Amino acid sequence: MQLLSLQQPDHLLYDVDSGEKKLGKIRAQTESYLFRSLLTGNALLAFGSDWPVVSINPLGSIKTAMKRIPLGWKDAWVPSECVTMTDALNA
Repeated sequence: MQLLSLQQPDHLLYDVDSGEKKLGKIRAQTESYLFRSLLTGNALLAFGSDWPVVSINPLGSIKTAMKRIPLGWKDAWVPSECVTMTDALNA
């Protein structure tokens, strides 16, 4: 049986700081927005926007899944969980 995981990548842009405060940095980084790990584990990954909470434009979600750079940050949050453009488009 294959797991289907529906993710909203753009939520990562807003959730990182609050997630680390509420869950602790280690738990947030190892249990949140695990796009690459889900694919590596043979899960079927599907991306959505969760509009009107975030933009309906799918290009933003694709960029977020690939880059994982939260608002106001210069570097990626848990860069090992970035996905390729092909992976993001397939999701």
